[in-house]
Amino acid sequence: MFERYNLNPPKFLINYNLDRNKAIIDYNLTDKKDLLKIINNDRYSNDIQDIKIFHKSIYGENGLIHHLIKNNRAIYAHVKKQDKSFNPNGSFISHILQNHENELIMAAYDYLKQQNFKIGSLIFDGFMVQKDERINQEFLDKLSIEVKKRTNLKVRFVKKSLDTPWKPTPGTNNIINLFKGR
Repeated sequence: MFERYNLNPPKFLINYNLDRNKAIIDYNLTDKKDLLKIINNDRYSNDIQDIKIFHKSIYGENGLIHHLIKNNRAIYAHVKKQDKSFNPNGSFISHILQNHENELIMAAYDYLKQQNFKIGSLIFDGFMVQKDERINQEFLDKLSIEVKKRTNLKVRFVKKSLDTPWKPTPGTNNIINLFKGR
């Protein structure tokens, strides 16, 4: 979104996008939820300079939020009217990000359907696709390009396997019987 509005992405965000796990350690974050706290709170305090700069690049003078408000006045007015809490700007940012996330997921979904993939479910920040040998990094890079064409939003797709070593324990009721008798 910084690039969309011709703003330089802050160092923290670049580092976070390059390697989330390393950034969590390097910036002394607890987990990825800390990023949401930084983004969705217009009042946020942190002693790490890169994080201060990142937060200011969102909420400061000529920050990202000003561009978002200018281009999404109706959403901003709606959120401000609905959100009587202390943080309407954070709620607005959250709404915008959720809308973009939905736009990205639906563009990916449409492309995957066109390519005859079987989609298991859509999730807020991703989707489940039935195992398919065509899914490799080259395909995911192509998917990213297609989604950028359709949405003008840059995204990088990654594959996360749901294969687990879990197997039913012989002689127990396991999941199938959890709801029996209800």
